[in-house]
Amino acid sequence: MSQPTAGTATASTVTVSTSDGMTVTVTSDGPITVDPPVVPPPVTPPPSGMSTTVFFDDFTAPAGSLPNSANWNVINTTSGPQNPEAFGNGDQEQYLANPALVAQDGDTNLIFTVGAPGSLGAQAGYWPAPRVDTFASPGQFDDGVFITHGKTPKVAVLPGQSVEFSAKTMPLEGLWPSLWFTSPGAVGGAYPADYYEFDLMESGIFDGNPALTQNTAWGPGATAQQNLSTKVGAARTPFNLGDGNYHTYRLDYFTDHLNAYIDGVLQYTITQAQVNAAFGAQTGISAQFGGQEWPGEGLCIVMNCAVNQSVVGSTPAAGSLPHEVMAVDWVRVYSPAGPYVA
Repeated sequence: MSQPTAGTATASTVTVSTSDGMTVTVTSDGPITVDPPVVPPPVTPPPSGMSTTVFFDDFTAPAGSLPNSANWNVINTTSGPQNPEAFGNGDQEQYLANPALVAQDGDTNLIFTVGAPGSLGAQAGYWPAPRVDTFASPGQFDDGVFITHGKTPKVAVLPGQSVEFSAKTMPLEGLWPSLWFTSPGAVGGAYPADYYEFDLMESGIFDGNPALTQNTAWGPGATAQQNLSTKVGAARTPFNLGDGNYHTYRLDYFTDHLNAYIDGVLQYTITQAQVNAAFGAQTGISAQFGGQEWPGEGLCIVMNCAVNQSVVGSTPAAGSLPHEVMAVDWVRVYSPAGPYVA
């Protein structure tokens, strides 16, 4: 719409010029005042090379607060077998939405704690444990089956974006803290053929050493989920990061490849060509890791700690619990994918 320039008159008729060169005549019985237009400031694009943050959480709420429900689901199950990612793994934790298990500490950290079996409302024989994720809500799963098909996640990492964590682990034998991603439409109960997962940080499952960390990609197989990292020859080199210090973990998510970094050092790349060679032609890594049935929804973020003797090799000693196993300082998603540029 054209905008009039400023003008004032006491006569019954006044003519003003508009910003696009037109003239308008207004007739009135009284004084006429035309105020100058309110022009919004120009939208300035970020400088070349600067990253645009699309999601950031640095957990600044008071101590004892659960994470922001607009961003995160805090999983609460009524029994151990309902764990959404059990998938036949024999997990022995029960996820509970209890500030004693997952809460902000008042010092910009989200703390993950595991309790003694049967405590804090957990079923007998199950360890109360924390899990937060960004799946669509409410009702992200029911009796071990995800029901988020076709729904938009609270937060998703899309192709062309990076996701990065600053976190530290406090190792304890028998615990399995993780930072990972999966497709929004994953179905629980068994590994489906179209299940996709990327574990950016898993501690405690390598050679029974709780201080060692590794990252692994899981991709589709003809009839069952496969270790994509092993299939394409990507190394699963463990890192001793249980040193009490914060480390950064980053995933660059492209349409034709994935890059995994720890503390800014590239760990490995998985390309579309490698996937094709291992599994036959696919529709694209972004479609795979976003779920072939729900393309474009991207990767949901998951942060949790599991207990699984068959995977980890042991369960935590009751006398060592409760135990703070992981602290996450911040999580951010940004574009374009690559190193973050402030």
